[in-house]
Amino acid sequence: MTDILSATRGIIVHQVNCQGVMGAGIALQIRQKWPKVYQRYRNFKFKLGQIQIVKITDDLYVCNLAGQDQYGRDKRYTDYEALRIGFTKLNTYASAKNFPVYIPKFMGCSNAGGDWKVVSQIISETLSTCKITICEKAGGKERRTL
Repeated sequence: MTDILSATRGIIVHQVNCQGVMGAGIALQIRQKWPKVYQRYRNFKFKLGQIQIVKITDDLYVCNLAGQDQYGRDKRYTDYEALRIGFTKLNTYASAKNFPVYIPKFMGCSNAGGDWKVVSQIISETLSTCKITICEKAGGKERRTL
């Protein structure tokens, strides 16, 4: 499976900011496909590194991972330590449920300015006890390469 939005079992993780805005990229697509994910996100005061797991079905969840405080495209907004903390928490949750984790390729990089080499290293170090899939597409669209 290469399209993250077509997952039917497991946890789809994506990066969110701590400002309550899901206005671009994968976050916007998730907001449009599953409005309750956005509603739950808006009703929670995020701090960097926190995760919020939202149940879509008995077998499918979306994880909002607070990997950036602010948002924009003028500098790096992705906080690598926040990603490390959030992914570590997600690893514990996903492993306990024996769920695979789906990650959009270039998470925290395309819009938030992170470096995919750094982010992918954090992923491999922290999601060590669960099955992960890096997804190339979202909603049928190819992920932008850097």
